[in-house]
Amino acid sequence: MKMFEKLKSLLITNNARLKEIHHASEGNSEKVAAVRGTEVGQGAKAILCRTKEDENILVLAVLPGDRKLDFKKLAQAISCKKITLAAPAKVNQNWLVM
Repeated sequence: MKMFEKLKSLLITNNARLKEIHHASEGNSEKVAAVRGTEVGQGAKAILCRTKEDENILVLAVLPGDRKLDFKKLAQAISCKKITLAAPAKVNQNWLVM
């Protein structure tokens, strides 16, 4: 099962209200909001990060589409020295959703 299906199943199982809208990958919250016909802050963006101490430790930050990720605050929240964006190769790995 692909990550999208896993996340969708998790949301449905927990009675989350959702509406599935198919669109091209834009990589930009403003463009995606325009396609959806919503405000930027109504959508969420997921940013895959890694710790500097161990590149195998990955952190998925999900935040409103109109917010910017504060890497320093995220690092403090998980008690590590530094967080950076994960390499694209890491994004394409299989993930386990719990």
